[in-house]
Amino acid sequence: MFSFNQSSTAPLYKPTRQPRGPPANPGAVNFLRGIQSPSSSSACLCIGGWGGDTTGAGSRVHTSSGSIAGSLAALTITDTSTFRPNAMVLQERSGISRRGIQLEHLIPSHSEYLGDTRSKSYKAQVNHLADHLNCALYLTDIPLTITFDKVFDAIDCGTVVAIDIKEPAGIYTLKAADVIFTRPESAAAFLAKIEKGIIIDGQRLSARYNKFGQPLNTTDQTRVLFIDGPDEMMQWNRWFAYFDRYCVWQASKFNNIYRKNGRAMFEIEFVRIVGQAQTIKQAIEKDPELRESVVVGFCPDPCDARN
Repeated sequence: MFSFNQSSTAPLYKPTRQPRGPPANPGAVNFLRGIQSPSSSSACLCIGGWGGDTTGAGSRVHTSSGSIAGSLAALTITDTSTFRPNAMVLQERSGISRRGIQLEHLIPSHSEYLGDTRSKSYKAQVNHLADHLNCALYLTDIPLTITFDKVFDAIDCGTVVAIDIKEPAGIYTLKAADVIFTRPESAAAFLAKIEKGIIIDGQRLSARYNKFGQPLNTTDQTRVLFIDGPDEMMQWNRWFAYFDRYCVWQASKFNNIYRKNGRAMFEIEFVRIVGQAQTIKQAIEKDPELRESVVVGFCPDPCDARN
């Protein structure tokens, strides 16, 4: 396995982020907008403007798309034996949807939302966990125009483990969301902020502790990755296809950190640690075509004001 301590032509950098709000250099940061995929009920991400290569970068597409298939070059992988794609990707490839999970593995629920009892997030749940120990919040009254970046931009109180935005179901006309932090103090601070008043797109949010509680998470991993590699490999559309290979993913922002001396660094703010940022990092480290020339690592979560 690739070690960051071994000799490598790729230096380690701590990315310097643009401040919150409009970037000083509009070409340096690419903000995402959520759109509805015509082939899926899940959110798909569309890209605005950025500097550098834009081939095939107009939307979040799958590797089967003709607009991207011809540009994979060095990042096309024919053998995934060194790292196994996660369960959601395997289900998609086999034609099994989340709704196709066997009944004994579905989470009993009074809502329209079905989960998987085999998932790590489900196994970590503690029903009716005491509020002062609970890292999970349930947000309601979320406008239909919500996008992940709008939620993350409202958070400045701690590292986020995951955000899951839910579509309206049944009698509900607005969206809802699960927000999980690493620390219960962060959840308490964000709940207090919402109760004081957070308005997104003209809609005031509501929140409460999630009855499916999440205890303290001591991980030093985050949902934010940096990828540093040779300039010719650092094209967003290639990495989108690579991510699609190993997981079903969503992100709130993509940041171009720099291009210099024949190398470039990207930063990706995924919406969850497990199954997205963690999976991609492991895939790159175990990839024999990448591990000698590409450096990948976790970055501090900008949702934590201490960073």
